[in-house]
Amino acid sequence: MIPRQARSTGSAADPRSVASHGQAVAVVGGMLFPLGVFAALASVVAGRGAGGWDADILRFFDRYYNPSIAGPLEVALKVSIGLGAAIAFGAVVVLLAKRRWGQALFWTLVVGGVLAFDPLLKEIFHRPPLGNHGGGSSFPSGNAMASMAIVAAIALTSSPPWRRRALTVGVPIVIAYGVVLIYQVWHYPSDVVAGWCIAVAWVTGLWLALCRAGRGARGPFSSSGWTDPRRSSEGTDKDCIPARTKAGTLTASLGRVDPGTEPLHAGRCADDGEPYG
Repeated sequence: MIPRQARSTGSAADPRSVASHGQAVAVVGGMLFPLGVFAALASVVAGRGAGGWDADILRFFDRYYNPSIAGPLEVALKVSIGLGAAIAFGAVVVLLAKRRWGQALFWTLVVGGVLAFDPLLKEIFHRPPLGNHGGGSSFPSGNAMASMAIVAAIALTSSPPWRRRALTVGVPIVIAYGVVLIYQVWHYPSDVVAGWCIAVAWVTGLWLALCRAGRGARGPFSSSGWTDPRRSSEGTDKDCIPARTKAGTLTASLGRVDPGTEPLHAGRCADDGEPYG
């Protein structure tokens, strides 16, 4: 007869192996896959006009183009550029005010990366722009890149109970924004997808790197993090580790597991019972 404690210990997954698996999922799904998609798009569109599915989607939107709604959408796109900058600046200010230095650094690097990648990649590929929206190059879309990066950064720096809500609201907004960019002839569809891919790969890689650098903190990157002050002073790395959902799949929250922390069960955080992700 095996004691209950022994049976429970034997059935628990090794936290280190779970964290390692979660990091592997994040690297493959959040970095290698989007970079592979970007490389495939770049090899096709560099120095060329629209072709294949690019041209098909543009013709579809052209068929249903309505000048009566195009004007307001044009204004909305121009306003969105300033709104994105305001969101990013506000996020950094709020995080600094809360003394969350690591997360403020994360946001700063996210925005800095987008500002650096956009002109650099446009200079490399020299894809002629669509419409009458100024000179320069079109591939990849800096607007799409920035929108995806901002939503991903909001989700990752939100507390775990709010992370899924941020994605539920943010992802449809990003997709709708990309559709408007195509409808308004600001970008080819492949420009938009390429911008999304670069943003996902950059934000994921940055998050993984900072989680590894700040693995001793109570939450991602900083001593303040997301940890409730009522909890143990030793803290927990639950916000940087994967959790199993009810379906048994891994949702990567990108980090390590402290050997002393309790394993996760059925998609809940080990120390507070709150649904994760």
